[in-house]
Amino acid sequence: MHTQVVTAKLICATLKSHYLMIVKSNQAKILARITALPWAEVPTAATDDSRGHGRVETRTLQIITAARGIGFPYAKQIIRITRERLITATTSAAWRWSMPSAACRSSTPALPRS
Repeated sequence: MHTQVVTAKLICATLKSHYLMIVKSNQAKILARITALPWAEVPTAATDDSRGHGRVETRTLQIITAARGIGFPYAKQIIRITRERLITATTSAAWRWSMPSAACRSSTPALPRS
């Protein structure tokens, strides 16, 4: 809803703060730029496996530096979380994308539970 250029400029330039924007399909141009990045070459930053309720889930976190051509102000990195689910011999995958205006540096990445 608020992954908008105006919102990013307000937060960073006016309020002198930082954001973490979630990118969804309603931002088709930026999503296309993000998905076109060389994700196969990006190392895994963290992996989490969980079992429960008849399923096995694996979440993988990848982080890449945002290039100027990404088309979103103040974005420092692009984060991709891949969730693979195995439920009774059926595997599915889903991706979540986000852009922080401050780079992740010294802390160890942790994957959110959803």
